[in-house]
Amino acid sequence: MKNKFLFFVFFILLLESCDEKLIYNKEELVIENEDSIKGFKYKGELYSGDYERYYDDSCKILKEKGEFSDGKRDGNWVIYFINGNVEEKGFFIDGEKDGEWVSYYENGQVQNKGFYSLGELNGLYKAYYGNRQLHSKGSYLNGKKNGVWEEYFIDTIEWISKGSYLNGEPEGVWEGYYDDGTLYYKGSYLNGKKNGVWEYYHYNGKIWEKGSYLNGEKNGVWEVYHENGQLNARGSYLNGKKNGVWEGYNKIGQLISKGSYLNGEMDGVWEYYDISGHTWAKSTYQNGKYIEGDLW
Repeated sequence: MKNKFLFFVFFILLLESCDEKLIYNKEELVIENEDSIKGFKYKGELYSGDYERYYDDSCKILKEKGEFSDGKRDGNWVIYFINGNVEEKGFFIDGEKDGEWVSYYENGQVQNKGFYSLGELNGLYKAYYGNRQLHSKGSYLNGKKNGVWEEYFIDTIEWISKGSYLNGEPEGVWEGYYDDGTLYYKGSYLNGKKNGVWEYYHYNGKIWEKGSYLNGEKNGVWEVYHENGQLNARGSYLNGKKNGVWEGYNKIGQLISKGSYLNGEMDGVWEYYDISGHTWAKSTYQNGKYIEGDLW
């Protein structure tokens, strides 16, 4: 008798749960889940009609709403955050996103907006930071970035990156600018990777760093400069790691250190110089580990 009572209570609770709701012929139908986004079925048949999904079992906090046609999403759809603000909205045709879609941050600010065709982004696209500042803008072709793009970054400094994409990969000349329009960097991409000479600049417009990339990795001689234009360091890279002799200089152009790297680690004897050019210390390293040293 007790077991039958528990079963009855469980059955009543199950009927009252409301994760999802269909509206069919003006009759609300509660279901447990959907078989497939692109082949939604109810009682074994492809469903056509309005659809609502909720965060809660009492059908009070709406999660998404739209309609199905022959089991596929069709027409206008809206997805909501749990606080009731819109998360995403747009149009479906035959189960695929189509036309303009807009996504939002939870505070209601626009996160991005773009155009779809057959479920893939195509055409103009814009993305925004939560403070409404533009994050990036450009175009998509068959779901991949294509053509000229501008990307805006907010880090320790604010800067803009401009260049082109080809089949979703950066290609050709790219340039970066500080927020006042001063050149930050310039260089080229080949097949999505940095290649050739790249130059980086201090905020005051003076050269900061320059050298070459090969297949996305630093290779060959690189030079780094102080903000006043004096050489800071010079040496070589091999496959993205410091290799061979490197020299360090102070802000008035005097040599202050000299030694070698092997696979990105200090290796061998390193010498350090005072402002008179005299050696004041020597240290020996092996695979980046300090072995011994002398002071004068």
